[in-house]
Amino acid sequence: MAKCFISSTSDDLISYRAKARDAALNVGLFPEMMEYFTASGKHKPLAECLAKVSECDVLVVIVAHRYGWKSPGQRGKSVTWLECLEAERQGKEVIAFLVDEKCEWPENFRDRHRIAEAADKGTASAELLKEVQDDIAALQKFKAWLNERAIRRSFRNPDELHSEIRGALNDWKGRQTPGTTLAPVVTTGHSDPTEYLRQMREQCAWIDIRGLQVGAGKAHRFPIEDLYIPLKILSAAKTARLPETMESRQAPLEEALAHARLVAVGDPGAGKTTFLRHLAMARCRESALGTAGALFPIFLRVSELAEHIRVCRQQGNPASPTLPEAAEWLIHFLNSQNQELNWGLSHDFFRGKLKNGQCLLLLDGLDEAPTTDEREAMVRLFENATAAYGQCRFVVTTRPLSYQGRAVLADFQTVQIEPLEPEAIQKFLEHWCAALFPESKDAAKRHLGELSEALRRVPEIRRMARNPVMLTALAVVHWNERRLPEQRADLYESIVNWLARSREKRKGREPAERCLALLQRLALAMQSNPQGRQVQVEKGQAAEVLAGQFDGLDEALKFVEQEEVDSGIIVSRGPAVRFWHLTFQEFLAARAIAGLAEKDQMDVLFRDKRVFLAEWREVLLLLFGVLLVKQGPAKVDGLFAALLDDLGENATLAAKARCAGLLGAMVNDLRPLQYKPADGRYRELLDSVLGIFDEEKAKKVEFTDRLAAAEALVRTGG
Repeated sequence: MAKCFISSTSDDLISYRAKARDAALNVGLFPEMMEYFTASGKHKPLAECLAKVSECDVLVVIVAHRYGWKSPGQRGKSVTWLECLEAERQGKEVIAFLVDEKCEWPENFRDRHRIAEAADKGTASAELLKEVQDDIAALQKFKAWLNERAIRRSFRNPDELHSEIRGALNDWKGRQTPGTTLAPVVTTGHSDPTEYLRQMREQCAWIDIRGLQVGAGKAHRFPIEDLYIPLKILSAAKTARLPETMESRQAPLEEALAHARLVAVGDPGAGKTTFLRHLAMARCRESALGTAGALFPIFLRVSELAEHIRVCRQQGNPASPTLPEAAEWLIHFLNSQNQELNWGLSHDFFRGKLKNGQCLLLLDGLDEAPTTDEREAMVRLFENATAAYGQCRFVVTTRPLSYQGRAVLADFQTVQIEPLEPEAIQKFLEHWCAALFPESKDAAKRHLGELSEALRRVPEIRRMARNPVMLTALAVVHWNERRLPEQRADLYESIVNWLARSREKRKGREPAERCLALLQRLALAMQSNPQGRQVQVEKGQAAEVLAGQFDGLDEALKFVEQEEVDSGIIVSRGPAVRFWHLTFQEFLAARAIAGLAEKDQMDVLFRDKRVFLAEWREVLLLLFGVLLVKQGPAKVDGLFAALLDDLGENATLAAKARCAGLLGAMVNDLRPLQYKPADGRYRELLDSVLGIFDEEKAKKVEFTDRLAAAEALVRTGG
């Protein structure tokens, strides 16, 4: 007799579980019943539950308004969810029955009732509140997961559930091959990467253009090959006249792939992620075609790897590596992704690929690890990985200010991505206009002429256009508004306003300004997280940040989920969300700070010397632009003076150089708006840092600080 595992919470679904049992027996299946959850917290061990799943042929899961018991070390997943994952891993059908949200349901059988009950008993606490909020958010994720992966039906009462389960199990029996037994077959995965490569191609095949107003104002996707522009680096080469000497030349970034271990350093928006996606696409094609010697692509975001390690260590997962810098974390993380994204690969698949030296590891955003300690741990992890998997090739990307000190990779070749040259800009514009007018070469040519002229007209716009993301943003704003802002903060203001207004057209959506106010709050919370800047958060965490602006957590979560679909300012990464580009997060955080009272602004910026942290540099520069555009030069002068006040009278040369570099970058960023510092101490500060050119004195100053101070001096004629 074939077996049907019935999975659900217990006390709230007693009568429903009985009906499920009867339905299974009615169609000739043996119901395996596991009362693993009760309100008192008694439960069967997880291993026993999963063993019972392995013995069954199909899994029926019933979900109402409780999340259920969470097994320690399982990243917050309930046992019910883990049972479904186990069934899926073994290739068994999961049939889900979700309660109709409009159906009346006893309040004491809802997760949120636990708070009211505790309040009545006088035992409510912040810990309990957080636990319940986490469970409510996790329940929504579980239901979304079931919607995507399982056969799904709904019910409103026990009798309706009985009927639905009976029909679904009869359908399931009809799908089984005639003449075969239904004995369980336990599998451990396989080594066919077809699904993995398909998902990677889908992830990397497109360039999403946010805010392009065409027709209904959707976010448009263009094939990456249509808009990708090869990036350049500076490379040294022997001269023809004097072979013993070297000269610098611009070379394609792809040339640097001759190095087995490469770090590509680039400013915000320099095209680092798009470059890695371009590489991943090419390797996917080669792997799918079985090209001899093809390297298997592994693309991962460093921030997601760091988050995985942090969560596993916090939960004390006994199956995870002991040290945060262990190379084994790469395999541990990839196996976790394999399970969550249903790649269907065996547990040892990635270990075999890495050990055999068949992989190209594309590690995106070293600077996005939340803290200096975590960046340094990532660096040690990657160094250990090159030792453990010595025949593999590694490409790491990072922003320059975060790549210094102990966060520099040993035995890696470092290259600096150069700004786009006029030829590359022109090539992008040609591709852009052709993509906008695919059916009319004449219309594409006319638009190309208008856009090219607009970019050439103002020197500051020409300078911005040398950055790939800024160039794309300029092209979008020109299309939408037939004008081009001359300052970065103004440009981002135009982009996010267009995005917010485009989703405003949808019925029942928040007004654009409220939408941006909410996303500002989220951006600042992620930027100023006590554990370090976060570039990705769970949807439930995002909802918690915004819950005070809504009538409860459910409404806030609904906003987050709608927003990732509607505007494109934030995008989904499985159960988590992140801003489409990190500069969106940085701009909106700056916008949020600009709206604070002056005392609160100072608290945010000067706490723990954030103004001088690499991950806060862009926020501060954009903040100056927002303040100047929205509140005038007096507000900028005040913040400028606060930075000089914080420096003090007896500052070291290193501190002065750091401050001069920051203020100099700010003055340069505001140059399109004709801003000039009113505080005479700025000139004095620049004069006082001339010591950076003294060989002995300069030894005590970080190279990046010396460079920034020198650039400030050059710009002012110092």
